[in-house]
Amino acid sequence: MKIMNFSEANCNNCYKCVRTCRVKAIKIEDDQAHIVSEQCIVCGHCFSSCPQNARNIHSDLELVKRMLKNGEKVNISIAPSFRGFYEKSNSFIWGLKKLGFNLIEETAVGADITSKL
Repeated sequence: MKIMNFSEANCNNCYKCVRTCRVKAIKIEDDQAHIVSEQCIVCGHCFSSCPQNARNIHSDLELVKRMLKNGEKVNISIAPSFRGFYEKSNSFIWGLKKLGFNLIEETAVGADITSKL
């Protein structure tokens, strides 16, 4: 599944995304920019540099909303940096709980478990 790619209708062949990509994960084929999924690190620099707004990002937001509404157990993994972004980080966690998320963990916890396997 592609998480993000460029819209064919809007790509104007300006190559800004190609020049911006630090990992060289963008190729131009048939006058259209394409993200090479195997190389992409999903940093988003290419999208923010695109003057044509030729962006398509895959989102599961509606799926998550539906799961929460149906009372399904939904776990969430958040970046440890959220504490620096939210002035009241504990309120953010409680807000996620109030929305119905079952388990809220920092991504670093999963990375730690994975690295021990």
